[in-house]
Amino acid sequence: MRLVGHRGLREGKLDSVMHWLAHWLARHVNDPALLLWAAGHGPRLHETFARHVEKALKQPGARPAMVRLWRIFLSGRLHDMTRHFDLYDWTERLRANGYSPGLRLELVSLLVPQVQLSRPIRLSETVGNDEPDADVKIRNLVNWRIVLRTDHARDALLLLGNDATWRSLLTEALPDFTGLLRDALDLMRELDGAGDRSDLSYIAHPSIEPHEQNRGFDEWTLLIDIVRDAWVQTAETSPELARVEVKRWMSLRYPLFRRLAFFAAKNRDVYTAASGLDVLLEDPWWLWSTETQREAIRLLVAVAPGLDEVDSLRLQNAILAGPDREMFREDVEAEQVDRAIARQIW
Repeated sequence: MRLVGHRGLREGKLDSVMHWLAHWLARHVNDPALLLWAAGHGPRLHETFARHVEKALKQPGARPAMVRLWRIFLSGRLHDMTRHFDLYDWTERLRANGYSPGLRLELVSLLVPQVQLSRPIRLSETVGNDEPDADVKIRNLVNWRIVLRTDHARDALLLLGNDATWRSLLTEALPDFTGLLRDALDLMRELDGAGDRSDLSYIAHPSIEPHEQNRGFDEWTLLIDIVRDAWVQTAETSPELARVEVKRWMSLRYPLFRRLAFFAAKNRDVYTAASGLDVLLEDPWWLWSTETQREAIRLLVAVAPGLDEVDSLRLQNAILAGPDREMFREDVEAEQVDRAIARQIW
C-alpha cells in the first residue's frame, strides 16, 4: 500500500490507518511541501488519496495558486522521471515501415508537454502568508519546468534529417504539432509563465528561423522547430492549407504564435507582399512588442520592397502612429513615454 506512486503501479485497497493518513494529509493541500513530496514520489496519487485532495481543493480556504498546481498534478500532466520512452525506436520504425496514422499518433503521444516540479531556491515555511491568497505567485511556491514526455527528443529526431517519410509525416501532423505547442503554453499560463501579451518565448528561443542563438536548453522549444518545419513542408505541397494554419495561429493568444505567423508571411509562394503586410498589421501591438520584434522586422524587410504605393503608405502610417501607450508602465512620466515612442518610430 502506498498513497503516491508511479504510473502502472497496481493500487491496493488501503487499510484504516492509510485511509486516515490520506485524509489527514489532504488537509494540508495549501502547503507546497506536500505537493513537492507527492511529486517526488509520484506522479500518481492513489485513488482514495486523490479523492480526499479533490474534496480539500473545493473548500473555501484553498489557495488559488495551490489549486492550480494540484489540478496539473491530478490531470496527469506531471512528468514521471521513472518512465523512459524510446523515440529512437520510433524513428527506426518510421524508416522501416513508412508513414502510418498509428505512428503519427504515437509521436504526438511521445511529445506531450508535461511539468517538472522541484523545490524553489528559497522555500520558507511562511511563504506567501503575508500576501493575500490571490497574490501568491507560483514561483514562490515551487520551481517548474516544461518538459516533453520523452527525453532526448531533439537528438532522436535530428537523425531523420530530410528523410522523405519524415517530411510526409510533418505535413500530415501540422495541426497536431500546433496543438502540442499550445498545450505547452497553456501549462505555462497555469503556472504564471505566459499570457495574452507575453510568453517570454523569445528568450527561450530567440529566432523562429534556424539560428545559432537557439541553444535548445529548454526541451519544449523542440515543438517550435517541429511546427515551423511542418508548416514549411505544408507550404510546398498545399499553400492553401498553410494559410489556414496561419489563420489558426493568429487566433491563439500567445506572442509565440504571432511570431510563427510573421515567419510564415514572408513566404512569397504562399503570401503576396500585400497579404504579408495584412498579417503584420492585423494587430498593430505586435509591430512594436519586444516579444515579436525579430520576426516583425524580418517580415517588414521581406514585404516592403514589393508594396505598391497604397500599401506602402498604409505601412508608413502604421509606423508613424507609433506603439500603444498601454505598452508603457503607468508610473513613467508622459515626457519619457513621448521620447520613447519617438525613438521607436525613428
